[in-house]
Amino acid sequence: MFTLSQPRRAGEPVNTLLERLDGVKQSGKGWIARCPAHADGRPSLKVDTGDDGRVLLYCHAGCETAAIVEALGMEARDLFVRDAPAAAPTVSFTTGERITYDYCDETGALAYQEVRDPPKRFWLRRTDGRGGWTMGLGDVARLLWNLPELIARPGETVFLCEGAKDASRLQSLGLLATTTANGASAPWLDTYSEALRGRDVVIMVDNDAAGITCAQQRATALSGIATSVKAVLLPGLPPKGDVSDWLVTGRTKAELIEIVKDAPEWTPGADATTPEPVAPGFRPLSIAELEALQLPEREDVVDGGMLVAGSVTLLSAREKSGKTLICTDLACCVASEQPFLDRAVRSGPVIFIALEENVREVRQRILDRLGTQRDVPLWVLPANGFSEDVFRIDHPASMGMVVNMVREFAPSVVIIDTMREAHRLRENESDDMGPLMRPLRQVAHETNCAVVLLHHQNKGGGSRGSTAIAAGVDQLWSFQRTDAEQDGDTPPVGRLTVEGRFGPRQVIGIRLGDGLRWQVDNAITLTDQTMRGRILATLGQHVAGLTAPEIASALDARLKTIQNELSRILQETPAPVIASGTGTRGSPRRYVSVTPELFPNDSGNDGNDDIQMVPKFPRVGVGNDGNHFEALDPTGTDDGWEVF
Repeated sequence: MFTLSQPRRAGEPVNTLLERLDGVKQSGKGWIARCPAHADGRPSLKVDTGDDGRVLLYCHAGCETAAIVEALGMEARDLFVRDAPAAAPTVSFTTGERITYDYCDETGALAYQEVRDPPKRFWLRRTDGRGGWTMGLGDVARLLWNLPELIARPGETVFLCEGAKDASRLQSLGLLATTTANGASAPWLDTYSEALRGRDVVIMVDNDAAGITCAQQRATALSGIATSVKAVLLPGLPPKGDVSDWLVTGRTKAELIEIVKDAPEWTPGADATTPEPVAPGFRPLSIAELEALQLPEREDVVDGGMLVAGSVTLLSAREKSGKTLICTDLACCVASEQPFLDRAVRSGPVIFIALEENVREVRQRILDRLGTQRDVPLWVLPANGFSEDVFRIDHPASMGMVVNMVREFAPSVVIIDTMREAHRLRENESDDMGPLMRPLRQVAHETNCAVVLLHHQNKGGGSRGSTAIAAGVDQLWSFQRTDAEQDGDTPPVGRLTVEGRFGPRQVIGIRLGDGLRWQVDNAITLTDQTMRGRILATLGQHVAGLTAPEIASALDARLKTIQNELSRILQETPAPVIASGTGTRGSPRRYVSVTPELFPNDSGNDGNDDIQMVPKFPRVGVGNDGNHFEALDPTGTDDGWEVF
């Protein structure tokens, strides 16, 4: 679960240690102080914290961690958080990042790291004693991952995983987990077994031949040393699947514990050599099952289909133009049951995820907007360097935490500011952006909350990046400022366009009023000044249509900009433009403005309602099957027009 409160809490081990040191000063994200293990006239001790809250010590004079701890009258275990599980490291397997896992000795001193480079290359490095690294382990003793935690929690069951990814995932759930470097290919050492002597050990088995062989070897080595050993192959794992894959599907810690409780103890010769069978295929619903589903009725969070429960909305605007102010007002209106832009709201809790701005500014803006109100169900997740957790919609473990947060707080609205700060993928690549939007839709559909995603616009007024971003949401809000002093201190004034699945396109003139409340202003000119709007307005003045170079010339714009925007317009459903010609020298593509209308098919052939592209000149007929429309060629020829 993401932390919605403040960072460093009283009672954390680093606070206890800092109180005993002299000459403490802030240094980056950590501290420097005089080392107590030697005569230190100039601060040489670096103090920092790991992802799991443990204290990291490094003396530039070469003092050992054990000597520093002893000089402070502390024990090695005092460097670790005892009342909370270690957090999983920040990892991503989709963005090409390097991932590291720390292996520490029994005193908590860092001995070496396992490094994972994309796509899946593992290697080891050890500290060189001077703050740097040396490839390989040399004569450094091999250790179990999470060894200090194993020592600090002697009575707990140990979950032994094939690799550090799974171990850190279980550790993040509050379980006690460990592993060895290099996964299934690494030999099991006697020292590993000794570290687990007298413990109850659960071996998590990966669903492949290598994983099962590895589990058998480890169980055999631990037999007679550990108090008990269980080898658990989770039900329903896909081929090559592991416990992390199992948890991503929505399974829970409680389910895992129940499976472990029911699993038999491993005995020598136990048959666990066959991987779990492949899970059955998808099972579609019959019409009767579909009709019997208990689904929530569609409910507007903001009246008129402007914001709908269980949907994802993309709000785009240029940088510093007011989109965060719009969503701040929206959040406060929903949380305090006040109308938003003269529309009634369904009141409920709101979570505002602030990824871009300093939490100081976020807090001030919300308090200014609330005025004297304080007792409202509005929560802020200040995830921009203010929390140890990292909010990432491109990472399965992070999205699992989002789902848990939404389930716990049951918000009507979740606002993410901004999309760019919520992932590390390639914004212009549809192969990246398409899958990125899917988890947000799943969260909205599963929890019936409205997710609002803030995003930047390009210079043409459309949402920046791949068209898969806009295609992956249910509703589009677009804000363009219309006031002359857009860079000044005057309150923003502009046009909010709302379009999507839940009703006809709306264009609303709005201005920021007193108390950071947005107000409808019918005096604002609503002409669409985006590149899309300018192209459509220009085509509307030329019944015979225009080519892309002619449009670019009329608008004094770059040809490439016009071509890109025309491509986006043609992908709209229904599209307000049709194109003719093959794009060759003798048959240039011409674009004609049309008025899309939805009306019943007059032919009566199929009883369906057909989307018809109705041009601004008379319709001349339908295709032979009665379902297609052939646009009239305004030039008097029949060559080159597309059939729809």
